[in-house]
Amino acid sequence: MQKFLIFSLIFGLAAAVDSSTTVTVPTTTAICQDASGVNCQLYISQCSDPNYKPLLSGKCDKTCGFCGPKLTTTKPNTPCVDSASNCVNWVKNGFCTNTFYNCTQRKQYCAKSCNLCNTNC
Repeated sequence: MQKFLIFSLIFGLAAAVDSSTTVTVPTTTAICQDASGVNCQLYISQCSDPNYKPLLSGKCDKTCGFCGPKLTTTKPNTPCVDSASNCVNWVKNGFCTNTFYNCTQRKQYCAKSCNLCNTNC
């Protein structure tokens, strides 16, 4: 397997990982504040509710205590390939645009042919 060298400036470490390794990197936001024009005190009881966290994140970070290091998980240089051998024919028959198949299915089988490698489904 092809190896990639990752230098972690945060911890001063170096590690070699292959393309199947997932790397988690902490990032921080410079200023912790709530968005202007949003009365976050009205929503403080929803801060810990998993259904509301995505809605409140980025708008009520200070009030909800969402500030601090956040972890970003990435897979370095994952090769873009088709897992199905019939993608060339499927693409000709409209597989990439057919609404019968959802984005996740199209990416699973024909990521390269459907140009979905950098698409989050």
